[in-house]
Amino acid sequence: MAADITAATDMEDRLVQLPFWKDLTERERETVRRGAVTRRYEKGALIHDGGSECLGMLLVLSGEIRTYLLSDEGREVTLYRLYPDDLCVLSASCVISQITFDTQMTAQRDTEVLIIPANIVAMLQGAEFGCALLPL
Repeated sequence: MAADITAATDMEDRLVQLPFWKDLTERERETVRRGAVTRRYEKGALIHDGGSECLGMLLVLSGEIRTYLLSDEGREVTLYRLYPDDLCVLSASCVISQITFDTQMTAQRDTEVLIIPANIVAMLQGAEFGCALLPL
């Protein structure tokens, strides 16, 4: 029982880091609380590719993620890197009609992310979302 309370407190601490958290209604917050999960990836692990499941919105809790495109010739073109506290929706591109390209995401170090599933992102789509583009 104590572990469940600690886990719920940890999740709440992570959710309040979301830049749009204060703009959500209590009902929207509860939906996010119920659906959000954390996931760990080892260095080198594929987090997302355009052909896989629509992952959802990512908040980097620790580690580093490299986001890149694959050219027709198979060359990788780095778009940006994500670091702790960076938020990204390109992994939820299936619910954002303006995104018409597929990206790949890999863990550059052991990485932990908070994931808000794509169906919840779709429900919240009225809010302003985006990825922080950082210098490479």
